[in-house]
Amino acid sequence: MNKKVSIGLLLCIVVSILVIWFKSNPEKIEAINFEEVTQADKIEIINQKDTLVIFNKENQWISKNELEISQNQIEKFQNIIQNLQFKSYPTKNFYQNLQQKSSIIANIYQKNQLMYSLAIAGSSLDGFSLYVQTLYPNSSDTILAYVIGNQDKLINFFNSNELEWTDKKVFPLKKSDLKSIAIAYPNSVNNFYINCLDKKITVNDNNYPVNESKLNVYMQTFSTVHFLSSIPCDKKSDQKLFSITLNGYLQYEGFAIEENGILNRNFYVLQHQKNCFLMRYVDTDPLLIKSDYLTQ
Repeated sequence: MNKKVSIGLLLCIVVSILVIWFKSNPEKIEAINFEEVTQADKIEIINQKDTLVIFNKENQWISKNELEISQNQIEKFQNIIQNLQFKSYPTKNFYQNLQQKSSIIANIYQKNQLMYSLAIAGSSLDGFSLYVQTLYPNSSDTILAYVIGNQDKLINFFNSNELEWTDKKVFPLKKSDLKSIAIAYPNSVNNFYINCLDKKITVNDNNYPVNESKLNVYMQTFSTVHFLSSIPCDKKSDQKLFSITLNGYLQYEGFAIEENGILNRNFYVLQHQKNCFLMRYVDTDPLLIKSDYLTQ
């Protein structure tokens, strides 16, 4: 009888161990393919301050404000997701605590279907493990996953600051995309309009042929110029320098920078919608041209 009881107890222990093992074994989530994140065409990152939404259009990631997103940033973001490792199934208390905190949420979509929803839960005590609560839309499972690395750097890739995701390219257009460029200065005498397709420039209602070699340089500058850094829009002065309209709708405005009552002659602020960029005059030559540049 004692032998039977012992065998029964042993079986109970074995069954209990197997139950615990199956609940915590990473093999149970092998069906979740993190490689699918490379097929995503929309990423949404939500935190306390803002929501970032970016879209993949013809193999180029673009923000809702039409800023070109850095491919390097996208690849690092995808790499973090692909290297998430199973840690455990979170306890009820862990889940409740997570809901009370202000977590960063990353939603990843393909063709408007939610693929993954990740809650960035925090870091390990040593600061070298990023903990993520991974939610799957087609499963009742919620797992706690982590990825090894410097927590501060990893968190940066879940930043919702739009400018932090860009490759610092100001104008989201290729040279071949430019159809027209209009620049207006406060002094209307200097205003001019370039028809990139017909290779003509209009100044004060007069049409002039454009020097095609200079036009190529000019358009190339537009398609490659980068900003130095983002800058709070309240740093700009009230002195408007110019406005640039591309293809009839994409408008940027340039403002002088005033420091202690003195205008800075080397830098200016370029604003597009809510984004402001710190620019250097020498880097944007010949963008800020007078009308005779293209007609010489």
